[in-house]
Amino acid sequence: MRELLLLLQGIYRVSAVKSVVDAVCRKVESLDTDVVDLSSYSPHVVTGVLKRILRQASVATLPCGLVVEWLACWT
Repeated sequence: MRELLLLLQGIYRVSAVKSVVDAVCRKVESLDTDVVDLSSYSPHVVTGVLKRILRQASVATLPCGLVVEWLACWT
């Protein structure tokens, strides 16, 4: 599965269907369960959920002290 996902084009650029991403986000955000089975969703839906969670995070996912080091990796 991992090898298949690595070959999938545009995994973070191709948008998933918004209504499906919304539904999965509601499942993830609900307190009814600790685990949401994402195996039945396309990789684009899963990455859409991840992108939304990261955008809505109230704290930075990268500590400010490491931003310079991260940017250095890309240059």
